[in-house]
Amino acid sequence: MGLEYKNDIEPASGKNGIKCPLVDFAIEESNCLENAMIVSGFMAENSMISKFKEKEDWREICRKCKNFSF
Repeated sequence: MGLEYKNDIEPASGKNGIKCPLVDFAIEESNCLENAMIVSGFMAENSMISKFKEKEDWREICRKCKNFSF
């Protein structure tokens, strides 16, 4: 595991951002896709930025998000 800094997640703005209910601000599309892949079991959970896992029911929150689709 590497060091993780508070600003590992760069808030996105404008049309490039996707509102993420896990952190309550807009994130990059690539972060959203990565989170969905982890929740779906295609990637290991330990590769997910810990900020996205702070809410107790983060998996269910991600699954219920309107952006959770492939």
